[in-house]
Formats: sequence, C-alpha cells, structure tokens
Amino acid sequence: MIFARDEFRRKAKAYRGRPVHFIANSGWLERIARLSKITDGCDVSILPPPVDFAVFRPLDRALCRRTFGFRQEHLVVATGCASLTDKNKDTPSLLKILASVKAAHLKVIVFGEGTIVAPEGLDVTFTGPINSREKAAQLYNAADLFVSASKMESYGLTFVEALSCGTPVVGYRIGGIPEAVLEGPFSRLCPPGDVSAIREAVEEMLSSLPRVPKTAIRELVERNSALSVAEKLGKIYQAL
Repeated sequence: MIFARDEFRRKAKAYRGRPVHFIANSGWLERIARLSKITDGCDVSILPPPVDFAVFRPLDRALCRRTFGFRQEHLVVATGCASLTDKNKDTPSLLKILASVKAAHLKVIVFGEGTIVAPEGLDVTFTGPINSREKAAQLYNAADLFVSASKMESYGLTFVEALSCGTPVVGYRIGGIPEAVLEGPFSRLCPPGDVSAIREAVEEMLSSLPRVPKTAIRELVERNSALSVAEKLGKIYQAL
C-alpha cells in the first residue's frame, strides 16, 4: 500500500502541468484510466495492439498437428499465458473445468512459464514458454479450440492471435476481451466466473469444430494490422 501511494505521487507530480496524452489499448481500459486522478484533465485515446498477420495466419493444420504430436482423432484445446501461476489468468481453474468436459480423445496443450498441477485424468501437455511467434502460430493452428478463463484482460491479444489462425475461442466476457473477439459461431464469451457456461461452450465447440472464416480474419487484419495501428497513431500525433 505504501509503495502504491508513493508511485501515485510520483506519477501525479511527473504529469502535472504537462500536455500528456494517454493511450489505452481498449475502451474498457480507457474508461478505467479516466477514473484516475492522474489522468484528470488529460486526453485518452484508444489504440488496439498490432498483430503480425504474416505470422499469425491459417497454416497447414495437418502439418502443425504432427509437429506437436497430435493424432487425427485428438480434440485439441489450447490455452496459455506468460505465467501459469498468474492468479488473474486462473489457468489451474480452467484445467479443472476442462477435466469435466465430456469429449472423447480430449487433448489439452498449455504454454507459459511456471509449474501447475494438472487434474488427474486430464491429458495435458505443458510446453513451457513459447518465445517464437512462428511456434505460437503453429500451436494455434494445431488446436481445435483456444480457451482462456482469465479474470482480467485489458484487451485479449491471445484471442486475436488464435482467431487470426482460424481457431475458434472461448472465454469470459470481461475487461477488453469483448472488443478483441469478433462475434460469430466461432467465438463464445461467457458471463464472468460462470464455470458451467465455459464447460458447455467448450463442449459445443468441440462437437461442431467450427473454423474462423476468411471474412472474419480480414476484419481482424483491417483492425489490428501494424499498418492500421500506425495510421491511427499518426493521426493522434497530428492532432497533438
């Protein structure tokens, strides 16, 4: 608490009397920023994070699945984050949900730093951190579904990466995730904390195995490409 108070004072002093312009990566974060006394009187713009669509794109799925050792009959659910022990990401709780999913040949692959215990009976592969974007794109392509039970996301970049590879997603309707995820039969966002809704969404997706259509991927490119983000940033600079 003492450190937080000192940090607040430091920032308030640094920004006071200066023409500071804040940039948030989602409307949700922009609304949170405007509640802070630090941003009082300052402008706040929204700029989504860029995605390298030359890397995160649909690839040869059969080849990607062989790369990770998945068999044709496997129903592959991918999940992951920077740190598996991050309480906000709540990966251990997600694995408990997946352990209750009714689906034959279910295979779960988890990426990220740290060590957590998998529920008994759940077929889980922990890859550790994936530092290569190319490897991450292969994993998304190999999966039938990407799922996250994160309790707090300012945007939800992993959802965009998965969708851009053609892989449907399931998660909570929380934070900036609804702004990152496109609506459609290839995405399901559930009420925050609703474990049953997550499980049912996963089972529904695995029963129908939808893929993200090219039209939706083009929409992602128009919104999150480096060129699009750079143009929006340029307009902010011009306005200043």
